Amino acid sequence: MASSEEKAIADYSGLTIKEVQDLPMSLFLLYRRDAWIRNNMKTKEGQEFLKALWRLNQTEPDLEAVHRFKTERGGAD
Repeated sequence: MASSEEKAIADYSGLTIKEVQDLPMSLFLLYRRDAWIRNNMKTKEGQEFLKALWRLNQTEPDLEAVHRFKTERGGAD
């Protein structure tokens, strides 16, 4: 019996369930990630969730946004 992850990967990749089950682990994980992203992109809530995840993973400050914020608030550089 196929798991929901295997089904999502098969739908995303066009592979059969058997082919998905035979994938090397690295490809399985890559397809799983991509299928998960594609499924989240289908809804507004999913898109907002992905944007939040992207934002939370950023490690460098957005200096242009900081500058715009300061300018709009009347603060000095």
